[in-house]
Amino acid sequence: MAEVTVHGLKGSSGSRHWAVILKDVNADRYLPIWISPFQANAIAVQLAGVNVRRPLTHDLLKTVIQEGGGEVSHILINDLVDNIFYARIIMNVAGRHRDFQNFNYPKSMVN
Repeated sequence: MAEVTVHGLKGSSGSRHWAVILKDVNADRYLPIWISPFQANAIAVQLAGVNVRRPLTHDLLKTVIQEGGGEVSHILINDLVDNIFYARIIMNVAGRHRDFQNFNYPKSMVN
């Protein structure tokens, strides 16, 4: 298992082809995950620390987790089937580890 961070986004405005680039923190390795322009915009807003007038979809999940006393420990991308990445959200809730499995949108977990 490799720990990664968000290295950046690649694409161009007006393009339908975007990728979020994850970088291995211990090596010079990168993992691009293809995303939609809408997901790219949401990630760019978060990376830039921009406050938006209306909350975005990921803001709802973040608020529900926080208000429920939870904290995301990490995201584990654990499978690739038919060019679809699958991931698990590992959270601490009330002092217990919780493992939410089989999410097929790890790109949505970047925010």
